[in-house]
Amino acid sequence: MRKLILAVLLTFLSLSVFGQNPPDTLWSELMEGNKLFVQGQVVYGNLPSMRALWAGGQNPPVSIVSCADSRVPAEILFARTVGELFVVRVAGNVEDAYNIASLEYAVEHKWTKLIVVMGHSSCGAVEAAVDNKPAPTPALGLLVTRIRSSFKTEKPELKRATIDNVCYTTMQLRRWSSTLSKVPMKMAYYDIGTGVVTEITESDCGTINRPTKVCGLDPPTGN
Repeated sequence: MRKLILAVLLTFLSLSVFGQNPPDTLWSELMEGNKLFVQGQVVYGNLPSMRALWAGGQNPPVSIVSCADSRVPAEILFARTVGELFVVRVAGNVEDAYNIASLEYAVEHKWTKLIVVMGHSSCGAVEAAVDNKPAPTPALGLLVTRIRSSFKTEKPELKRATIDNVCYTTMQLRRWSSTLSKVPMKMAYYDIGTGVVTEITESDCGTINRPTKVCGLDPPTGN
């Protein structure tokens, strides 16, 4: 019992420091965690103590919008653990009313200090949008159409298309949610082969295509 209490205390102190950091520091720590992942040094800490610590609630300082792809586990590739990340995963890391609502939930509870929108190499959803083949279901057709709306050229190279889509999703989150627009955001590209996460900057985005409506949401006041 004494060992468990000590483990819980040490875990709480470690996570408390992470949770109190400003957005730029949070991002730097995510990138440091990614370096550990690339080196194969991922450590989860004492999982029983962390389960006990967060059983009564949560306070994750970073929210991440990433792809549903099984090769993109955000907690692992940033070397984070239970209670540290609020992750919204959807094929193609796009925005919709429910994903926006999930992020707003984390912000309204005053957990989230930083939102990260992350795309990845070999993304099947983006690849389908680039190929522009007929979608097998109506829902997939909507997804592919949404991703294609982010492209600046008719058939971009896959990495360029992925970056365009990340930039577009970020713009949509800012435009369609006055709650999210107040939160600092970072954009990222994850290489599933090397494990490396790199930042996408505003200059990488260039001119972003005209925004589209998010299903189920009216434009925010003043837009």
